[in-house]
Amino acid sequence: MTSDPVFLVTDRLRTALEAAQVTGFQFDHVDVSTSEEFDAFFPGVELPPWHDAHHRRART
Repeated sequence: MTSDPVFLVTDRLRTALEAAQVTGFQFDHVDVSTSEEFDAFFPGVELPPWHDAHHRRART
C-alpha cells in the first residue's frame, strides 16, 4: 500500500497556483464540516471552500 502527500488548499491558493501554471498535481473537491465544539466557539463562522491538491500520477 502506498500513500501520496495530500494538501488542502483554499480557492485563493488554487487560483494562484493555476495562474502560475504550476504542474504535477491536480485538484479535487473536499467536503469540510465543523464540529459542535467549533460551532460553539465560533458561532456563525463559515469555512471557505477547500480543495485536495495531490500528486498527479504519470500515465503508463
